[in-house]
Amino acid sequence: MIKKLHHFNIFPFLIHWVHCFLRDRPQTVRVGTVTSSSTITNTGSPQGCVLSPFLFIPYTNDCVSPSSITTYFKYSDDTAILALLRPKQSFCHYQDSISHTMVHEQSPAGFHVAGPPGPLVAPLGGTLLLPCFVETPLDVQGLEVEWKRTNPDALVHLFQGGESRPESQYPAYKNRADFFTPEIPRGNFSILLNNVTNEDAGIYRCKVYTDQGTNETAVDINVEYLVVMTRGGNVLSASVGGEVILNCSVDSHVPPEEFEEVTWKKTDKDLLVLLFQDGQVIQDATHEMYKDRVELFSAEIPKGNFSFKLKDVRTEDKGEYMCEVHTKYLSANSTVVLQQLVQPLHRVPLALWDGITDEPQHLSADGIIEPIDASP
Repeated sequence: MIKKLHHFNIFPFLIHWVHCFLRDRPQTVRVGTVTSSSTITNTGSPQGCVLSPFLFIPYTNDCVSPSSITTYFKYSDDTAILALLRPKQSFCHYQDSISHTMVHEQSPAGFHVAGPPGPLVAPLGGTLLLPCFVETPLDVQGLEVEWKRTNPDALVHLFQGGESRPESQYPAYKNRADFFTPEIPRGNFSILLNNVTNEDAGIYRCKVYTDQGTNETAVDINVEYLVVMTRGGNVLSASVGGEVILNCSVDSHVPPEEFEEVTWKKTDKDLLVLLFQDGQVIQDATHEMYKDRVELFSAEIPKGNFSFKLKDVRTEDKGEYMCEVHTKYLSANSTVVLQQLVQPLHRVPLALWDGITDEPQHLSADGIIEPIDASP
């Protein structure tokens, strides 16, 4: 408790006052008219004391959930962990949260290992920093830092004997996970993970071993992926004056309603055809050339379908169109080409001879054969 008050830069004289208040407190128990003998206690704080709730806050502030699916509810005498279990791996995350809490409660007061305040989001194929550090540098002599991924259990990296041990890494992390070795004597045990894959999602533990004891922190990684596809081929044809649908489907772990922006552009003239932003279509952003001629399929947007219908097709509509999607961390796009514009068919009278009168006939629109007036 006292170490944490120092960490929060509480005035020294207040810390000393709290220390005197908490230690060597006499305690007795009274039942009816009988009172027990006095005993000295140095644990906990007096029940009903106005100072106790204040001390509870800094004492438990670093007891936080390592996973995005769990929430901690902290009380004076216990802690409740609430989890939303949907994917198959969620139960493992829940078990990890329980283990993390137990380690937090049992960890020695010699030092505290800190990590990120919440889950980290990494772009697919990108680079991610996994924070792990102590406020006060530790003696490198006898120091061991172990980074492990849970479920499945895999050693990501190891610092031991004053140096990193890449030969001990699980094969999937070789040449992808590295310590900042010059920073380790300063108490920075973070690692850099390169070329992030979908399989990297999960909970990682940074465990620090010293002569003073052992402590650890957990890092929850979510991998953001974004794939934009055009179904039905990338080259389309349409009839002038008719309609055509330009397809664009998005596959991502981010819900479509949370996309920051989706745009359709005609690339050759850099014309903005459609803009979907903050969950709605921005009508005023559409170029004048496409006003009242384009529309998204609103019912399909929650499914990641941002295809649009182009009405009253014109010859100048011919060209390449790009569907571009932006999330908080990623951007992706795909193109479709409106290549062949077919002129509409015109009605041409069809002349027939009936073989009897030897006079020309024509087939009317309703299928009736009528004689053709051949008079000048």
